[in-house]
Amino acid sequence: MKMRSLALGVLLGIATSASALADRAPTVAERAHVEAILHAQGFQEWEGLELDDEVWQVDGAVALNGRKYHMEIDARTFAILKREPD
Repeated sequence: MKMRSLALGVLLGIATSASALADRAPTVAERAHVEAILHAQGFQEWEGLELDDEVWQVDGAVALNGRKYHMEIDARTFAILKREPD
């Protein structure tokens, strides 16, 4: 029984760590936070948002001047790490 529990624990640990590294969509709360940051920076729309290695990747963020940008936002601090033309 102990061996089965240990094996199950190891498998769950591997599955959890593997999924943590995968790109994923934001939760409702995460999306709201990232969108608030983008709106505060003057962006009104964007094409894509996903978490990749603890960094929010924002594709096609449209600025007030109409230019599109790729943005990177730290998932822990929500600081803007990168803002470059798309």
